[in-house]
Amino acid sequence: DSHVRHCSKILQKDLNEKFSVSGIVKPGSGTEHILDTNIQGMSKEDIVIVCAGTNDIAKNNADEALNRIKKFVKKNHHSNIFVMENFHRHDLVSWSCVNKAVR
Repeated sequence: DSHVRHCSKILQKDLNEKFSVSGIVKPGSGTEHILDTNIQGMSKEDIVIVCAGTNDIAKNNADEALNRIKKFVKKNHHSNIFVMENFHRHDLVSWSCVNKAVR
């Protein structure tokens, strides 16, 4: 959440009024809770950016997080979906499993 908070505001500022930008941040949530957001009504012209998994990696649930992301993409194939790589966590030591997984 700390990595993507306010990104939607920045993106909206950089785009013109023809575009509508929404951001959903769920602090402390795992991939399951992040991806349970209902995005019905989206079309092929819409774009969904997914940034999830860091908390799952920290709990050794990276494979489960990847499976949930794959399921989400298949379920929502009617939209353009971009899955972001997990960011380096500065609140953890560089040799933590989370930071090793994001390199």
